[in-house]
Amino acid sequence: MTDITWILLGIIVLAFGGYAMVIRPWLLSKISSEQLTQLTYIAKVAVQAAEQIITIVTGKDKKTFAMEYVKTLLTKLHLTFDDNAISTAIEAQVYEMNKEKEKKEPVGEAQ
Repeated sequence: MTDITWILLGIIVLAFGGYAMVIRPWLLSKISSEQLTQLTYIAKVAVQAAEQIITIVTGKDKKTFAMEYVKTLLTKLHLTFDDNAISTAIEAQVYEMNKEKEKKEPVGEAQ
């Protein structure tokens, strides 16, 4: 009879390797809708705070403040996002805030 132990061992190693290299990172990269909602809300609060608190400095300084604010809150909530996701959420909130400002400004009074 043929010994199939090595064949079964090879299949098991390939299965675990596939899980470790492909499936696990893919599953971990998926963000739940609740986490995305939390990130969006925190980014909105950070942008509003930067706009209210920091009035003299540049947009870059405001973004730095907002990034640090979001990272601090996410750490407290035990959530992890990469800097690119945080930056994108902040930029999206700045865009929305600017759209709202345009709606409220009467035509002809833009500065």
